Amino acid sequence: MIDMAADTASALEAAKGNWPSALAVDDLVLHVVEQGWGDPAKALARKGVHLRAAGRAAQAQPFLARAAELSATAVEREQRTLTQPYPRSLDEVLRTAGAATGVVGVAVLRRVLTRGESYSASARMSDQATAPAHARSPSVLAAAVDTETDADAAWRLSLESHLLYHAILRNRPASSRAWLSTQADAWATALRVMVRVSRLIGSEAMQSDVRATVVRFTEETAFAVDDPRDVSPRPGS
Repeated sequence: MIDMAADTASALEAAKGNWPSALAVDDLVLHVVEQGWGDPAKALARKGVHLRAAGRAAQAQPFLARAAELSATAVEREQRTLTQPYPRSLDEVLRTAGAATGVVGVAVLRRVLTRGESYSASARMSDQATAPAHARSPSVLAAAVDTETDADAAWRLSLESHLLYHAILRNRPASSRAWLSTQADAWATALRVMVRVSRLIGSEAMQSDVRATVVRFTEETAFAVDDPRDVSPRPGS
């Protein structure tokens, strides 16, 4: 999921003009690309666009030129990303999604998940006893959000739910089987939303990351992530 995490981290730092941090993320992504993961044109274009925006045009040029060789649209896409509005905080996403769906308990969820707001709530979960309930709630809310009208909120909520569940699983390996039998359905719901949103707004690399995440989930849990809307009609039906 490096592509998705890097997109958000880089956008946040670039939107604040924090070029050292944005470029550090870019360097990490380029290193991963060199190992055979991710989209090289996108990684090179992002590094070049950020260097140029930071006033380092001469250093940017080789990255921009190489990106253009690999993709005719990569530099333009990254330049467009740079001019997009500052990404919404998790607190704002929870407030707007709660108001739009009427799902109860959102105010409590906001207090639990957004203390000292940072990108991912998974880093702030300290109470393992209540963590599963807090992982389930964003999944329920994500499923209630209309992905056609607010794909950004649906994506953020489903991703947070997935990251929370993954963090919980890492912290309880001994009892993972019993725990998964009670939580896999809600976790799969979050992944279904991620699949739908990635198909609506995601790059090919993002969709590939989501598919790989679903495969790993299925392998680890033996629980299928089947969205009825993805099933093609059988011949003669």
